[in-house]
Amino acid sequence: MAAGRSLFTFDLARSIVYTRQGNPAWSGQERDGTAPIRSNDMFYGHAAADPQPDWVDPPGLRFRRRTSSSDCSANLDPPRSIHRMPLPRFWYFPKGKKAVVIMTGDNHGAAGMSPRFEIYRRESPANCSEPDWECVRATGYEYVRAAFTPSQAMFYDRMGFEVGVHLTTGCLDFSPAALDSTLSVQLAAFGSFLPGVPAPATSRTHCIAWSD
Repeated sequence: MAAGRSLFTFDLARSIVYTRQGNPAWSGQERDGTAPIRSNDMFYGHAAADPQPDWVDPPGLRFRRRTSSSDCSANLDPPRSIHRMPLPRFWYFPKGKKAVVIMTGDNHGAAGMSPRFEIYRRESPANCSEPDWECVRATGYEYVRAAFTPSQAMFYDRMGFEVGVHLTTGCLDFSPAALDSTLSVQLAAFGSFLPGVPAPATSRTHCIAWSD
């Protein structure tokens, strides 16, 4: 490695994507024999009609393969730039934390995520600062039900909880057109029932259907 330069002898971005998202050649295949097609099918090698090694070796799962290349890139930045100027140490999480837990959940009952959100409120320190990551917060994916009211949704949104839509395809595989239509209809229903809540930034698909 020359001063100020580093070289990856592989496609760094492609490596990260392939390790995280599975074998693109298996996209759209039902490989594990359990419908619907899910994202895990892109890692499942032992399909009855096409037995192959798993895409990611299971004994190696304890290693953070998805982020190891990103870690390497981040750790290279300060030393390769120090001869020109001091460079702040970049880190992924606030306050130098080595790991964080991203809290999410989905709810199929009438009460919505309110009971779970209340648990997290009780577990948060008094007068905590949500922007400073001092509070326990989560995303709750909701079926639109009357018992989870717009006022509740706004109450939790103001405290830093995200309220999103729990998309459902009826646990069936989908085509791109069908998914677009389903998501549009359910997002419209969500917005109509909870008009004061920001449009969801994320969604969770029931049964984890992932057809392609």
